[in-house]
Amino acid sequence: MSSIRLGETHPLKAVCQLLLESEDRGETSDRAIQQLCHSFQEYFGQGHFITFEARLVRAICHIERKEYLQAEVELRQMQSTLESNVGIRPPIYDRFHKDVLFYLSYALYHQAQFLSARESIETLIDITKTGDFYCLIQSLQLVYIVLRAIGESLLAEEKIQEAIQMSKTLGDLPDYGIAIQMFRDFLIRQGREHDAEQLPITIH
Repeated sequence: MSSIRLGETHPLKAVCQLLLESEDRGETSDRAIQQLCHSFQEYFGQGHFITFEARLVRAICHIERKEYLQAEVELRQMQSTLESNVGIRPPIYDRFHKDVLFYLSYALYHQAQFLSARESIETLIDITKTGDFYCLIQSLQLVYIVLRAIGESLLAEEKIQEAIQMSKTLGDLPDYGIAIQMFRDFLIRQGREHDAEQLPITIH
């Protein structure tokens, strides 16, 4: 998942990935990532976007190691800070807010906190309907899984159909090719090959 939001070539992502792949990836990676976050906080300040970037990477590393509770704690702290500054924060923090909501929903889902996960992901969907197709299409996939987990199959189907129709409408635009391909892969993993075949194939 981190490759979706940060990119495989992102410096923080690359450092953390090397740490995660090391033989002593547990304690070593924890200490290294902790030091990064501490250094950025000391140098740039708690509210600086570079500090937020490092903390987000730390949360993602927890998720990739299936440490969902630790990820939740980190992300809730970030969420509290972000939501206390709504209206006065620079636009870059809107992206962090979306990332935090997405990964928080994912961490909650994997702890079987389905109602809390649903609340978080539906909040994200509400704030991404203004044009952030990339984030919205991922959010609709996650809410589909969450809704199915709590027995809301009909509503889950509405959400996935919304994502399918949106992909058909926007699929010819070059910026959306990767997002649609990932959505196609998601549908196939869900056993929905027929729906996957309906999506446009965009190669750029």
